[in-house]
Amino acid sequence: NSMLFLPPSSRPQCIDVDSDGNIFIGTLSDSLLKYDPNWNLLASWGGLGSGTGEFSEPEGICVGLGGFVFVSDGGGTSCDGMNRRIQVFRPAGGPPPAGIQLVGQYTAKPAYDLKVRGDYAYITGLATRQLNILNISDPANPTRAGTYTSTAAEVREVALIGNYAYIACSWAGFEVIDISDPSSPTKVGPTHSGSGVAVAFEFANGYGFLANRESGATSLANV
Repeated sequence: NSMLFLPPSSRPQCIDVDSDGNIFIGTLSDSLLKYDPNWNLLASWGGLGSGTGEFSEPEGICVGLGGFVFVSDGGGTSCDGMNRRIQVFRPAGGPPPAGIQLVGQYTAKPAYDLKVRGDYAYITGLATRQLNILNISDPANPTRAGTYTSTAAEVREVALIGNYAYIACSWAGFEVIDISDPSSPTKVGPTHSGSGVAVAFEFANGYGFLANRESGATSLANV
């Protein structure tokens, strides 16, 4: 096991790992970092701005098929920043910055969390209360496939298992969304309430874990 300590000024916000074990980290200091499995820095890019490869507090990062890197550049936790888009990068051979190429982007409502599975990307909008599904079969030209709008005040992180998306909805707890038809995501059953602010959801060994800002993580059986 190994560990990397970034300076507090980096403010790491999101992380994902590709099929080769390389680690991608998005920071609230408006940069993206790529490390190999031994924590050797391979590439870094970004900077505050709205130009190509620039960011305004990237909130989510996910590596999809073919090694394409998807970044939700939503403009910060308040979702009122300058950028409202998804940027798609292809890590290419060679040293940085030539080793990173922007291949496409999608102008979105404020984007928060981001998950990629197969030909689809699943994006939450904190203030818009939405789960947007993008068709990314052509990474250079993402297109919207479907949208679900929650009645909760906020939609934060999303987790995927089977044909369902679980979205953390702050004070409302979490909701379960049927995504078997990406063009028509549909809520399944009632909102599952909890105490405190539900901010994240993850799965392991048949259990779902809801991260709660006020009362800690709550494990949920049979998900």
